[in-house]
Amino acid sequence: MTEGENMSLPILDVVRVMRDMNDDGEIYREVATVFLEDTRPQRERLERVAGDPAAAIVALHEVANSLGIIGALRGEQAVRQAEHRLFDSGSVDVHGAVRLAIEALAEAEVALTAWLRAHP
Repeated sequence: MTEGENMSLPILDVVRVMRDMNDDGEIYREVATVFLEDTRPQRERLERVAGDPAAAIVALHEVANSLGIIGALRGEQAVRQAEHRLFDSGSVDVHGAVRLAIEALAEAEVALTAWLRAHP
């Protein structure tokens, strides 16, 4: 999937994730709450590993997984692509990959917070 194709993905696909959870909104809200609590530590970790490609790969992988769990498809795919480019060639800009992951977390955080407010 290319960067342009990533933009066609939804920022947040709660319907798909809820379907996987047997439409249990309470479980999704719990997962969402944990995600929101974990965004700051994830951002801090990303900032710490920006100069270490091997550690960045691990951190990017964890961020992509976290984004996927809440249904943040666009961010998940973008971060996975950066992770794979870094793993495969090492030529990707590690700082750029970290910035991309931080932006994906922020985008998901805004969308998820809005969803939670709209679905108390």
